[in-house]
Amino acid sequence: LLVQVGDAELPLLSGVSPHIRAEAAGKGIVLSLAGLPQAPRHEVPLGAWASDCSLQWLAAARCKLWWMTPAWGRASDPVPTETQSLLLQVDASEHSDSLDDDEDSIFVFLLPLVANSFRSSLWGKSGSAICGGLLGNAGVTLVSESADDDTCAEEIENVLVAVAASSPFVALSLGFKAASDRLGGQFRTLDEKPRPASLDHFGWCTWDAFMDKARYTSRVTPAGVLSVVNEFALEMVPVRHVIIDDGWQTTGSDLATLDELPATQRARALSEVPMEPDRKALALHSFYSRWVEHAPAGSFRLEAWAAMCRCLGHKLRHTFASEGVDQAKRLRAVSANGTFELPGEETQSLGDLVKELKVKFGVRAVYCWHHLLGYWCGLDPLSEELRGLAVQQRPFVLSPGIRSVEPQQRWGFFANMQVGLPCGSDGPSKMYESMHSYLKDAGIDGVKVDGQSLLGQCGQGLGGGPALCKRFVTALEDSVQKHFGDSACICCMSHANENYFYYNKSAVIRACDDFLPDDPASQATHIAHCAFNGVFFAEIAVPDWDMFHSDHPSALMHAAARAVSGASVYVSDPPGRHDFNLLRQLVTQDGRVLLCDEPARPTRDCLFRNVQEDGKTALKVFNTNGAGHLGVVAAFNVQGSLWDRKTRRFALVRQIPVTAEIRPCDVETFRVKELREGRFAVHLRSRDSIELLSDGRKSRLVCELPPNGYEVATISPVMKLQASKEAEDSAVCVAPIGLRAMLNPGGAIRQLRKVAGSKPTLQILGRGSGIFAGWSSQTPEACEIAPEDPAVKSPLKANPAVSYDNKLQIFEIAVAADFAYGNW
Repeated sequence: LLVQVGDAELPLLSGVSPHIRAEAAGKGIVLSLAGLPQAPRHEVPLGAWASDCSLQWLAAARCKLWWMTPAWGRASDPVPTETQSLLLQVDASEHSDSLDDDEDSIFVFLLPLVANSFRSSLWGKSGSAICGGLLGNAGVTLVSESADDDTCAEEIENVLVAVAASSPFVALSLGFKAASDRLGGQFRTLDEKPRPASLDHFGWCTWDAFMDKARYTSRVTPAGVLSVVNEFALEMVPVRHVIIDDGWQTTGSDLATLDELPATQRARALSEVPMEPDRKALALHSFYSRWVEHAPAGSFRLEAWAAMCRCLGHKLRHTFASEGVDQAKRLRAVSANGTFELPGEETQSLGDLVKELKVKFGVRAVYCWHHLLGYWCGLDPLSEELRGLAVQQRPFVLSPGIRSVEPQQRWGFFANMQVGLPCGSDGPSKMYESMHSYLKDAGIDGVKVDGQSLLGQCGQGLGGGPALCKRFVTALEDSVQKHFGDSACICCMSHANENYFYYNKSAVIRACDDFLPDDPASQATHIAHCAFNGVFFAEIAVPDWDMFHSDHPSALMHAAARAVSGASVYVSDPPGRHDFNLLRQLVTQDGRVLLCDEPARPTRDCLFRNVQEDGKTALKVFNTNGAGHLGVVAAFNVQGSLWDRKTRRFALVRQIPVTAEIRPCDVETFRVKELREGRFAVHLRSRDSIELLSDGRKSRLVCELPPNGYEVATISPVMKLQASKEAEDSAVCVAPIGLRAMLNPGGAIRQLRKVAGSKPTLQILGRGSGIFAGWSSQTPEACEIAPEDPAVKSPLKANPAVSYDNKLQIFEIAVAADFAYGNW
């Protein structure tokens, strides 16, 4: 397999299997498999990185049943098991500090596909494993599997797309476009989907807010929801989007298993009174946590524990059922539980709660959580309310990949309890119709659908995981569109490619594992994983960076990341625990966020660097504001905070200060020649100052970042304003920055327009309130402010005072609401 680099053709992979066929697809190629034995799973060598090929790679690979994490390496490093996206920089200079050190490079994107009831992924092999025991470059194996012993093939079309381009982001875009076209619109790219309206509004989610940490279950109530929303309203940080997470549904332990329990144990389980663990249980849990849970995959400790659990399968089912752990429960009815549907209370139903949130507090949208299968272990076959769905319990059979990355699933809830699925070709559609029609009648506006990657392991005897996912995801999207409208779904725990390669309508996907408030090792890691997973997901949907707590030791770092993410900004603050001063830097007085133009992505100079472990590189992400007129670069020190793939947990290692260099050309749209050689005004959050850079290509600002430290830089190209060609030499130059007190100042600018006339004029369509700042070569003569909608009577002063610092050439204007202004 060759790749064009400059004027030369360089070998990329050698030893490609003869079973692989290639043909053109868009601006790349698509690979298919042929001449194989009939089997449900195939492992085909894609080859080894060529010996004279200098490359580095960024991979997105599954680390759990539900999630992916990024990984980095070079030609000698094997890619992780279950790699689902692989981006290569070929012939890159490892040590160059030049901005243009990638101009002679080519970027190759390898995207395993899901098609014809088979899903594909890439698995790495070390050099010693493919070179007869001699050290050499690593190899890559293409794995295609159906997850069903009866679904076999000897030929599989469309297993991988490969695309090359001179820009990494162009390669990604072309790759996903080629895949979508090749698969006949099985999924659509983000640019083909309606923009979710919920992105613009500040949100609050109930998940962590009412968490019973001892049992890891949410104790959400209507009164609790109203109380917290009221707390935000009193401080003029209004919530406009509420997500009622897990805890509102009618669920319970498996009824068939409960019937097998002794009477006293069954009565306790039905009462759902939490059971205090006895000494034996505590001792066993301690042993498991210390010696088993984080043991390497395939180790004696794990295998011995798995064997013991197989012998105790019946007893484990009884234990899970009697303890009433949420992930071992099933859905018993589509209606809300007694906490939300309780006659005689002030708020008597889910519909009453939704109405009060909207009427009293001005909430624009209320979403409800549910699992892709109804609840964690699916539907209860013995539930009278669900009789019409013909529920059957199906086995949970782990693929070799998940057995490798998360072996604990072998003895977990799903393996022991099995999963209740609605049967028949229309089973999924009937389930979602009943669930969503109930929610729609209650005034709910959308759903957050969790646990989606579970389904791919339930396809044994049903045509396989990919085929089963196609049925459920298609039915889900059709129901969401029917009841709530386009893009009114947040897809969560859905990083298996057999899920997201069927997202034809869904436009929001959670970018990484949960925000875990009680795990210090996960904080910086969360931001890194969102940024790098988002590189790939941003082609399909808006990567959602998850909620966070505003009153938390890492809140500032999380808030800065959310501000530039281009995704929803929402928190899960518990009652009475808020940092409103921080939230006011994210949220306007009418409950909106200063949203960036598009999903944030890592800058080129850190895209292929291990920002968590190399001991020197800062994570930098870029975005734009004002329809691309302004840039923003956020830098984070995430060194020493990581996900350990061997022990399967977050870890803190050597955390050290790092230096971040911020350049205008970190923003991709500013790399074009006419911009990068011009001047830029840059506002640094930490210094609250505006500095002028004379060259967007070479000039840079240096920031020292302590562990978990951050910086946000707003970058504005200097614009020339002139009334006529004759006035060009004396043209006024201006670079607006935005609302300086906000974490994303430039988000206040929606549009910029130079207006011809007798005086140089700049019109800005803006939003928010506060002190608007910018750089200008001359003192603005006047500022006229008008409301965005001329029909609305403006509460603003028509001609506010303009403050101008002659030395620093910085202007400031007090703005009270959404505005349009100009006139220099």
